[in-house]
Order: sequence, then structure tokens, then C-alpha cells
Amino acid sequence: MNADAPKLITLSCPSCGGKLQITSDMDRFACGHCGNEHIVRRSGGTISLAPVVEGLKYVQKGVDRTASELAIVRLKSEINELTEECDEMESEFIKKQDAWTRVCTVCVIGAILAIMLKSSPWAIVLGALAIGMFVGRQITRDNGQIMQTEELIRKREEELEYQESIVRHN
Repeated sequence: MNADAPKLITLSCPSCGGKLQITSDMDRFACGHCGNEHIVRRSGGTISLAPVVEGLKYVQKGVDRTASELAIVRLKSEINELTEECDEMESEFIKKQDAWTRVCTVCVIGAILAIMLKSSPWAIVLGALAIGMFVGRQITRDNGQIMQTEELIRKREEELEYQESIVRHN
């Protein structure tokens, strides 16, 4: 036998139990019986086989962490944008509420003046009511949009918290 030839070692496949012969210079191979890939581990004179899948777990853990870190950046940006959008909508909402209040005030003052001048207040009241209904409908619609945006912000914050927990545990 050639002294330079690699020494054969007989082991059993951890996946199927088939007999395997590996050489001392092999670090990775596929089982001839089941086809599963294995890494040869040598430590303190002991040789063992580990499925390649175990190595992939570490890679997957790193990929999960990186994906979460990227998601955190994206979510923080989305939350900031949505918060700014919501603030603008709330500012417009307040302006429309103020306008609605002014319409109601004009309506009441007009009705009082019409009564004092002994003329029909109904034309003023009906006109102001029509304007008030238009503004009121806009206020209701805007309030719905604000609530939807706030709900979207809440969902993004929950997702952000989840992604941060992944980063903390990986």
C-alpha cells in the first residue's frame, strides 16, 4: 500500500445508515445511498458527519437578521412619512372644522338678523345649511382618512417591533 495514499475511514450515514468510506482528506461529500450532503468534522481524534443543512441554519439566521435590519430602516421611513401625512391631514381637518363653525355662526347670526328685521330667515338658514352639509361631509371624509392613516401607522409600528425583536434575538 502506498504511504502517500489517503487512509480510508468507514462511517455510517447519519441520514440513512448506509456504510460510507471516506478518506482523511475529505471535508465534504454526498452519501452514495441517499444523496444527502455531509460535512466531515474532525476534532480531538474523533471524526463525525454533520448534514450540510446545519451549516445552512447559521446562514439562514444571518439572512433573517439582515432582512429584519433592512425592514427596520424601511418601516421607520414609512412611519415618518405616514406621520407627516397624518399631521398635514389633521391640520386641514382643523381648518375645515373651523370653517364649519364659521358657517354655523353665520347661519345663527343671519337667522337672528332676519328675525329682528322681520323677514324670512329660511333663505339664509337653508343656504347656510347647504354649505354646512358640504363642509360637514368633507370633514367626515377627512376624519375617515386620518383614522385609516393612523391605523396604517399602528400596523407599521407593530411590524417594526417584530423586526426589532428578530434582530435582538439573532
